[in-house]
Amino acid sequence: MQPVAVPVVALAGISAHLAVYHLMLFLRRRDDERRDLYFAATAALIALYDVFTVGLYDCSSAAEGAVWQRWQLATIGTTSLSLLYFVDAYSGGRGPRMGRFVAWVGPVLGVVALVERRGWLVTDIPSTKELDVPILGHVVYHEVEPGPLVLVISAIVPYLAVHLAIVGVRMWRAGGEARDRAVNLLAGAGLFVFGLANDALDTFGAIHSIYLIEYAWTGMIVLMGQAMMSDVLEAAAAKQALAESRERLAHAERLESVGKLAGGVAHDLNNMLTPVLAYAQLTRRKLPETAREREYVDHIIASAERAAALTQQLLAFGRRQVLEVRPIDLAASLRELDPLLRRLLPESVRFRLVAPETLPAIEADVAQLDQVWMNLVANARDAMPTGGSLELAVSEQVASTGERSIVVTVEDSGTGMEKAVLDRIFEPFYTTKPKGKGTGLGLATVHGIVKQHGGRIDVESVPGEGTTFRIALPISEKPVQLRAAKADRPAALHGSEHILVVDDDPAVPRLVEEVLAQQGYSVRVASSEIELRAVLASWKAPIHLLLTDVVMPDIDGPRVHALVAASHPNVSCIYMSGHAEEVLGPRGVVEGHVHFLKKPFLADDLLAKVRSVLDLEKPRAHAPSSVPPPA
Repeated sequence: MQPVAVPVVALAGISAHLAVYHLMLFLRRRDDERRDLYFAATAALIALYDVFTVGLYDCSSAAEGAVWQRWQLATIGTTSLSLLYFVDAYSGGRGPRMGRFVAWVGPVLGVVALVERRGWLVTDIPSTKELDVPILGHVVYHEVEPGPLVLVISAIVPYLAVHLAIVGVRMWRAGGEARDRAVNLLAGAGLFVFGLANDALDTFGAIHSIYLIEYAWTGMIVLMGQAMMSDVLEAAAAKQALAESRERLAHAERLESVGKLAGGVAHDLNNMLTPVLAYAQLTRRKLPETAREREYVDHIIASAERAAALTQQLLAFGRRQVLEVRPIDLAASLRELDPLLRRLLPESVRFRLVAPETLPAIEADVAQLDQVWMNLVANARDAMPTGGSLELAVSEQVASTGERSIVVTVEDSGTGMEKAVLDRIFEPFYTTKPKGKGTGLGLATVHGIVKQHGGRIDVESVPGEGTTFRIALPISEKPVQLRAAKADRPAALHGSEHILVVDDDPAVPRLVEEVLAQQGYSVRVASSEIELRAVLASWKAPIHLLLTDVVMPDIDGPRVHALVAASHPNVSCIYMSGHAEEVLGPRGVVEGHVHFLKKPFLADDLLAKVRSVLDLEKPRAHAPSSVPPPA
């Protein structure tokens, strides 16, 4: 093999590799545009052209050289077809229409080159070429003089250069991603022009050089292969991002569905626990101080209260709890909570709170957010059994979109978490702690509270290095409202007002009626809209207070209130529920002058709430009627 053939063999290997790679890529991706298929065909044909060029360099006679020349011409014609189809697919159909005609001229002439023997494309006139090429040394190869139709095939190559240039310019003008692709097409056209100029000058005797068009072909293929690889990598990155986005969406949907289930279960549990707690308290009152049964009742109340706390966690996760929000300065709130947070930590943990003097207000339920910070601090403590550092920082941040938010960062130097754990930390009842050491609701509660406040929570963790939680809460334009002083429990819990109780769970109205009746109130109950309308039609006395559930099968709390207020405009209203719905306001927020009693409640809580609301609304209410209600 002559030294001049060695680099051509290398070119053939490169083109063949690109052909196989993109053919496999096409078979795997099944791209409708078939760009990879056309590119693989073009690269394979260029590899064949290089193989035939090696044969031409190594032939020993003009007759043998004529055979290799015919195969070269046939390959050039077919390559033009596959290349123009590839460029059309690559550019999104931006090529000149003439290209479709030229694309089929090449293969036809290629077939002619193989079968004709009249000298139209290849003559019988021998020609021997000798060159002294730097590095490659003295080169001798045998060929024959071309026929007149060779000019037609030769014209295809400059047309390809013009075609690539036109398409490249059109893509450049289109801008965006098309402009990035245009650069490779324009560079490919430049390589063609360079190869053609070299070979033309050599043909006319202006220079003495080897033909470079095969180098131009391979250079163009390498350039386009690089562009295609960039597209493949971008497509793979986009596919990965889409897969991750779908996974996050599916995870969010799973959490949402579990949250709805948890919220519904908690709502039913609250209805069941309400009579348990209240009746247990009433029973305790009737027992003598020395009775052993009082201890049993105390155990019932304690267990019911623990169950109630569990339902609150479930409601928090499901974003179904009721929020009593006000504009607060979160930095001031965290400074107030600082001593309590430090008591949660052992001396081996260094705790640092970073909070500026003032921050813009956020609308939040302080008690619920305090639960978030305590849960996160307790979680960090458990992740640092041998000690470490914990920092809780709050600051105002402005996103690139201009959106302002208050961001709280909780960063620890604990054991960190693996990705498999990280993907599930907000799921309810999922815990990595030993059996009996955790309920698996702490971070689920955090997630639910943050989401119900309209916020966002993100977490990053590296095993062995620690975990960082970032919580972003939207800023409010309202001024900060100081914490209201806790109202004193009314001294007297009895009364004589007329009270209507509406709840779809029959046990709750019966309980409320019994508790209130023992304190002198006149009470009527209803469990449905039909019963409500019947009570309103038969009870002629003025109704001073309405206690109603929020979520019921045939009617909701606000509609009950509106129906009662139509005939009793001065009626006060207390909503009873542990389950937040839009009927209470956005995100389950208690707004305006709505009065709310959270289920489950004790008998004393019920009496205190009823008396305080009646006393608060007394200026606008009529005096109780002296006419006794009908039996």
